[in-house]
Amino acid sequence: MQCGKEGHVYCHSCMGLLDSAPALPNIRIYTDYLSAKEIIWQYKYQSKRALARDIAEALNTRFKISADICTYIPTISSHIRQRGFDHAKLLAKEFSRQSKLPLSGLLKRKWQYTQVGAGRKTNVSGKNILIIEDVISSGATITAASELLMNNGAKSVETLVFAQSRL
Repeated sequence: MQCGKEGHVYCHSCMGLLDSAPALPNIRIYTDYLSAKEIIWQYKYQSKRALARDIAEALNTRFKISADICTYIPTISSHIRQRGFDHAKLLAKEFSRQSKLPLSGLLKRKWQYTQVGAGRKTNVSGKNILIIEDVISSGATITAASELLMNNGAKSVETLVFAQSRL
């Protein structure tokens, strides 16, 4: 599937070969994890940072979004140290650049090993928020983040996910 098209690790045509995943409420999923396993592995664990561009392009091409701002689920600091980069932030930055949607780190971790905690001091009142995520499993973290943003005044929260893992 890796064609090596100029400027891409995986081009738009190759990404189109991935199987679709079922949608969840307010969560749009590009593909299932088994289809994207190699892409995710290369991106997160082999430091192929250029894949952020390809994944963001795939999400931007498939899904049309109406949001005021995008954000991401913060990565656990030990994972950032292990990988040498924050994969969630990089993907969201690339998505933001391509979509011209402002990016803000609206969320932070309350505990480094579990769920999303308190929102940052950014005003989300009346705004449509988009969360960008690479992989989702149970959806618990996304649900907690969405509830937190809604409880802080967001008008709506939607999530774009590249791949869904099966539990």
